[in-house]
This record gives sequence, C-alpha cells and structure tokens, in this order.
Amino acid sequence: MHAEDVDYCLRIKELGYDIIYYPYSKIIHYKGKSKLKAPFDLVKIFYDSIKTFFRKYKNKNILWKSLSPLIISIIEIRRLLSYSKIVFQKMQSTLVDIFLLTGSF
Repeated sequence: MHAEDVDYCLRIKELGYDIIYYPYSKIIHYKGKSKLKAPFDLVKIFYDSIKTFFRKYKNKNILWKSLSPLIISIIEIRRLLSYSKIVFQKMQSTLVDIFLLTGSF
C-alpha cells in the first residue's frame, strides 16, 4: 500500500526479471479515501513502511548506511509534519471562524 510496491519491484529486479509498464491498463485509484476514516493511523502506517523499506536496504548502499541516523530523522520529521497538517486541516474552519469573529469586533 505504501513502500511495499517499491520493495516488490526491487526484489523482482534482484531476481533478474524485468518490470514491464503496460500503459493501456486502467485502474481507478480513489486517492485519499482510505485515510478519511483514520488519517493518523494511515500516516503512521505510511512512514513505518518507508522506514521498514529503508532499514531493509540500507546496507546495500554505502551512502544510505552512513547517513542512516539522518535519514531516519528526516522520515520522522516528515511524519510529524504530516500529523501537523492533519491537525491544521481539522482546525482550519474553527480558526477561520475565530479570526472572522475577532475581526468583526
């Protein structure tokens, strides 16, 4: 659902197979529909997936291995920013109302 598709493709390439893009297939992607019910859970799942992928393959790349603490920190910072965005979006209408009411006085 998140980094798993990248992991599958990498594993297929490592086995010597090719990834084939078929441009005529059609898939309907209802982007964001699954996160409407539990946005905080999906953010956690997404970033945990990214960290799992990174930890699984970091030893194959010397740069990834040497920058591991920095990369993990950046992933965590990005997770916090995503949480902040959700909170702000949920509070946005309330903040606009407060601003308009305060401004009207």
